[in-house]
Amino acid sequence: MSLKKKFVYFILIPVFILSGVSWFIINSQITSYNKKNEFEKISSSSDNFSLYIYNKLKADIGILKTLESAISQNKANFSTNKKQTEKLLKDILIQNHEYTSVWFIISDINTSEDPKLFKISKDKQKISSKIRSLGSKDLLYKTLLNKAEIGEKEVFINMNHQKNNIITLSIPLKINFITAGVCSIDINLEEALNDYGKKNTEKNQLNFILTENNDFIGSPKIDFIKDDFIDAFERNRINFNSQKKLNFSFYSDKALYLSSVNQISFKSGDIKWISATVSQYNKRITFLSNLNTRIIQIISVLILLSLILFWVFFNKIMNRLNQTGIVISATAHGDLKKIAELETTTGDEISDINFSLNMLNSNLDKTANYIEQIYRGNITFNYKPVSANDKIGNLTVELAKNIKHSKEEEEKRKREDEIQNWITKGSALFAEIIRDYSDNLEELSYAIISKLVNYIESDQGGIFVINEDENNEKYIELLASYAYDRRKMLKKRIPYGVGLVGRSILERETIFMTKIPDKYLNITSGLGNEKPKTLLIVPLIFHEEVYGVVELASFKSLDEYKIKLIEQVSESIASAISMVKINTRTAELLRETKIKSEQSASQEEEIRQNIEEMQAVTDGLNHKLAEANNILSTLKNSLNIAEFDMLGRITDINDNYLKILQKDKNDIIGKVQGSFDAEAQNPESFKKFWDDLRNGKTKEYTQVIKINDKMLKISSIYHPVKDADDTIYKVIEIANIE
Repeated sequence: MSLKKKFVYFILIPVFILSGVSWFIINSQITSYNKKNEFEKISSSSDNFSLYIYNKLKADIGILKTLESAISQNKANFSTNKKQTEKLLKDILIQNHEYTSVWFIISDINTSEDPKLFKISKDKQKISSKIRSLGSKDLLYKTLLNKAEIGEKEVFINMNHQKNNIITLSIPLKINFITAGVCSIDINLEEALNDYGKKNTEKNQLNFILTENNDFIGSPKIDFIKDDFIDAFERNRINFNSQKKLNFSFYSDKALYLSSVNQISFKSGDIKWISATVSQYNKRITFLSNLNTRIIQIISVLILLSLILFWVFFNKIMNRLNQTGIVISATAHGDLKKIAELETTTGDEISDINFSLNMLNSNLDKTANYIEQIYRGNITFNYKPVSANDKIGNLTVELAKNIKHSKEEEEKRKREDEIQNWITKGSALFAEIIRDYSDNLEELSYAIISKLVNYIESDQGGIFVINEDENNEKYIELLASYAYDRRKMLKKRIPYGVGLVGRSILERETIFMTKIPDKYLNITSGLGNEKPKTLLIVPLIFHEEVYGVVELASFKSLDEYKIKLIEQVSESIASAISMVKINTRTAELLRETKIKSEQSASQEEEIRQNIEEMQAVTDGLNHKLAEANNILSTLKNSLNIAEFDMLGRITDINDNYLKILQKDKNDIIGKVQGSFDAEAQNPESFKKFWDDLRNGKTKEYTQVIKINDKMLKISSIYHPVKDADDTIYKVIEIANIE
């Protein structure tokens, strides 16, 4: 539901409803007050009217009593004073204009004469007199006389049903305390009521009298409300009978009337009339009603103006909210084209919201731009989160870091795969070269060094091998060299153990030098006195025997993986050199044998036998060697075994031992015995330990090392190993892990 609909449903309509309820309450209160006020006025008027009727009848009765007294006193002279009596009656009639006639009936109780009627009447200001005898059966006479003789009450009233609003007020006429007739006055109460209304009754008020027989005495104007008045009065008669006064309302012809009635009675008479004052209720004629109307009009105008002003203000707010809503919707849907700068100059709450929303969109735009840069690969793009609480910004930065780390890891893995592929390819390449040149040492050496220089992208290289002269003295000879894509026909002979080449052979370790300082200019290497940027010398070792070195020089740095490749193929090169040397030696022996066989035929059989014996010995040795290798292989697969040279350096270690130490083989080879234990590194202890081994003694050694926060106890037995000449040339360690 839109805010406009909510405004109409929850503000505008409730305002109108509350206004209507307020108007109803105010109007009800004022109406109630008006009714109460009108009832008070009508009640007061009714009291005045009732008092007027009471006083009026009381005065009329006084006149009757005066007339009765005069007639009673002049009874004896009545016949002779006829004119005087007539004059008395006329005076009474003239002085009271509402009287229509004054009369009396008198009879002589001592005679049998018929009663006589003496009556003075008035009709349209014309006065007439009437004196006549009444028969004893005259209805009027009988009725009045019966009432007078019974003496029930002092005063009695008869309604003249032939003439509306004419009543006959009568009292007994007594002579010598004996009822001799009646004195009566015919009164036109309508005229009396009109006189009262002219002087005392407010506008729209009607005054009338209700007799005991529910006869109405009053103006003909009351005829149209008679029935409705009687019905309402009868419904409330119980309250009237107890209080002798009653205020009530009733509807007649769809109009509301207010009425107040009072009981009129005389202790000495039979009058039990009810005086009633009735007024049509018209709330508009009162001051409060007019004030109520004006208040309602003013309130309505104020409410209308307020609603108009509120509506204008509301529309302005709605327009601003709509603009804000469009931007919020665009932000929620990521529609950057619809995101516009919102107004923030009004200084109100909406302006604060717009300011925050502008900041949000600005930050989202920066974040989106940053993510786009990340997507394009620009991970180093400068981006800073808004604050430490900027969850999106901080997560985006972390995401970029993770992406960068993943990319680096991927590049590293890719690089490692490339290196591994390069090493595998190089190993296969050099294995193929060794197979192709297995019968010529020089060609093999050249093929290896030329391919090696080019493959690792160095500048110069050479292969040095260990040879013996005719005196069995060892020396180092440059067998093949290669530089700048061409073969170097260099001949170089180095004394055994001299220079960097000799040092590498003696120490059986790789020598790698970078950024050679100036003071090393005169260092003698196999390539002469040139000063390369990097120099790598790798010993060629096969079955613990050094056959020579590979020396590589470059004017740029050599990567570690290239060094690793050279160290891996060095054993294959040494194996090939060993094989070629054996083959060469065998060939030489065969050639010498052939020469000797040609020189001495007699020695042929002996030579042949020697050769056969040599072959048998060789086969036996090979068989024993195979058995020994099988046994050694089995031991290596089941035990934790390491091999050491006589200087105490590790030359080989099996996979079981490496798995326990959690080390790479390349990290272990060349390390001295007990390098994991601080005590074993003591020079004196180390020298004594290895002196005993060199003397052929088997030694035991226990060390405790820490691997991945776990302490391991390694108990080892070291066995010296002798060669065919009974010379100890290596030591084997068998370790037990506790």
